[in-house]
Amino acid sequence: MTRIFVVIKLRRTTIQQNPMSEDQLKSTRDKIRQYQKRSEATLEKDRLLAKKLLQIGRKERAKLLLRKKHFVEEQLKNTDGQLENIEKMILDVEFSQIELKT
Repeated sequence: MTRIFVVIKLRRTTIQQNPMSEDQLKSTRDKIRQYQKRSEATLEKDRLLAKKLLQIGRKERAKLLLRKKHFVEEQLKNTDGQLENIEKMILDVEFSQIELKT
């Protein structure tokens, strides 16, 4: 039983000692969202450009753009996971702060 109380006490002191952590997490979340929006806009432009290149007959360049599109889509999947983790961390910090107040 003592170990559980020690862990709880350590978590409380960590949260109290670092009040900026919530703000840092939120700014990181916002930066990731901005990255996602920019990447999605770039994906759409590249897709349209690849379509035009195919019509012109520059097949190799269109293939390259489609490979880039695939890579960026994989990166977006990774950032989705990171975003979920950060949002969960933000909720945990907010919940811990509420617990400390009551």
